[in-house]
Amino acid sequence: MKIAALLAAFGLSIPLAAAGPTGASDPRQVRAPRPPQVTTAAPDRVAEAYALFLLGHRAEEKDDEAGAIASYTRAMELDPLAADIPAELAGLYLRQNKAQEAMASAEAALKISPANREANRVLGVVYAALSETPRDDAPRPRGGNTADENVTKAIHHLELALDRAAGEADPNVRATLARLYVRNSAYEKAIPLLSDLVNQEPGWQDGPMMLAEAYAGAGRIKDAIAWLEARTQGDPRLLPALADFYERERRWADAAAAYSRVLERAPRNSLDLKSRYASALLNAGGKENIGKARDALTEIVATRTTPDTRALYLLSQAHRRLGDFAEAEATARRVIAQNR
Repeated sequence: MKIAALLAAFGLSIPLAAAGPTGASDPRQVRAPRPPQVTTAAPDRVAEAYALFLLGHRAEEKDDEAGAIASYTRAMELDPLAADIPAELAGLYLRQNKAQEAMASAEAALKISPANREANRVLGVVYAALSETPRDDAPRPRGGNTADENVTKAIHHLELALDRAAGEADPNVRATLARLYVRNSAYEKAIPLLSDLVNQEPGWQDGPMMLAEAYAGAGRIKDAIAWLEARTQGDPRLLPALADFYERERRWADAAAAYSRVLERAPRNSLDLKSRYASALLNAGGKENIGKARDALTEIVATRTTPDTRALYLLSQAHRRLGDFAEAEATARRVIAQNR
């Protein structure tokens, strides 16, 4: 609960002037009863609620979760129109992994203030989790997909929690929303969010690949390549992704060069990467490239107890294009025998 909200409550809680006495013996002076007035809590109750709200925060800082819950609960009773109190309680329940209690408290806060950022954050995180692992006892709507509905609800609440006018949002909230955008094929919404996050959180390992995926989903392959080219010098982990995008654009020589850089860093890292390197070399063409492809494929075939059929096929093609028809035929026969 913010101090501004407390001051507003004090200002709005001015009691109405009492009506003057009336003569009960004169029926003309008998007034009809007034309808009940909806007012904020009395100033002293608001002040006590605010004090309890602060006590709840202090209890949380001391890991006294039971004390914090008790303080927040009592504060809610004293000032039922303060949305920040149930919102903070919802956040506490979320940290305790009590999803039902968190949702109930967050929904109570949103009934008071639909734009409350913390309550929307809690509901967004819970719905995002439910979209991944739906509860067995969750109601299943007719003709609908529960997971998809949870994704829609999660996006709605997290977007409200990200109200930029209210200040910088939690990076975890932005990352969760970005994941949901990608999952929901809202790639154009995901790209600016992920771009900011990746720049601001360089230690976030999933971010660059998710951004590349968003670019791909949006059909912006050239943008993805430009972004990856700028990043791979500082983050070689992105080289396989860059090579993959080069392949999509049929830039075979560039793809082979990117795969070569990966294999130089970890030559035994992945036989699959070596196979893709050889394939890119074959597609690039030229005697030197085909010779490199043959050597890489020979290593792959020799390494595996049961050679990969694709590697054997590519090796046969490499031998043929180099003019070694006997080896090409022998390797092709191994492919046929392995497929029987």
